[in-house]
Amino acid sequence: MRSFHLTEDEKANISMDFLTAVAVIVIAFIFAVSVLSSIITPYSGYSKELYPTADRAVTLLVEDKGYWECDDGEGTDWEFKWNYSGNYNYSNVTKIGLLDSNEKNTLDPGKINTIMENQGSWWEYPVSSSSGPELDNASRAMGLGRYNFYIQIRPLNESKYNVSAANQRATEMVGDKGDVVSVVRYSRMNQLDYGTMSLEKPLFGLDNNNFSYILSNGGIEFTVANLSIIPDHSQTISDISIGIGLNHESEITHSHDLQNDVFEIYKNGNLTTLPVSVSEVSDIIKINIPINTINNIDNWESADLFYVQLNGDNLMASQPGITFFSSNSTIEEFSLKTTIWVW
Repeated sequence: MRSFHLTEDEKANISMDFLTAVAVIVIAFIFAVSVLSSIITPYSGYSKELYPTADRAVTLLVEDKGYWECDDGEGTDWEFKWNYSGNYNYSNVTKIGLLDSNEKNTLDPGKINTIMENQGSWWEYPVSSSSGPELDNASRAMGLGRYNFYIQIRPLNESKYNVSAANQRATEMVGDKGDVVSVVRYSRMNQLDYGTMSLEKPLFGLDNNNFSYILSNGGIEFTVANLSIIPDHSQTISDISIGIGLNHESEITHSHDLQNDVFEIYKNGNLTTLPVSVSEVSDIIKINIPINTINNIDNWESADLFYVQLNGDNLMASQPGITFFSSNSTIEEFSLKTTIWVW
């Protein structure tokens, strides 16, 4: 058998070749990891820092019920603590979540309307009227800390809301902010389908079990969208009445007709006064009745029902018009898209 013996120079050459091969493999591995990382994580620099924050915040919103805690106790019904009777106890809410306490992957309309501005059939937050303390505490309770953010919730069915208006608001709020990340989550919500109602009768009645809504929000706020217009007639909302009783003709007894200085009415986001003309089916009417006005009704808290009536001429509130309650309502389930922008 022949044997081979390497000289010292040959041994050195083999060692150098081996080290070179190892170095090439290591460099190739690092390059591959870098490329894959850039593909999997489409953000870099400051945006790469923002993405986990945005992802965590929107996941919390749609997958968590939220939480409050104070000396009186604790619970997940934070919507009743956020603004209890106008006291603005924001700090008691440790976590804001929109998940319904009773249904999986379903958002709670009450929680959504507590924190977000209802634009008829879609929601946004923050808005120009959001106060500094509220916004600071909302940012804290959503885990967003020092970051700026904007949130929209829209139905997946684009026929249910004004897509152009929602897109325009997103552009106005986010615009050209430089490094911005957006994260989307999908869920669903159960909401009442209100059918068609004449504005010559009470628009809705709030039963005693739900008076906590009035107390927790310092009053009652509701929105009416998709008002049907009778052609060739003048269409106006002439006055608003509240009360706690109905007669046999479904008319409010001992009603209080509200004057312009004791409540707020908005048309398409703009504060206005009665009478309000409605000229387009896309007009959105929002009404805010503060608790001080409601307290003018003696012993309303012990009543069975609290009624609100819009007296409108030549108008009908039609599906998918949105109020809170209706005697001929049915439950409608629809899918939602929640988007958060963080910068």
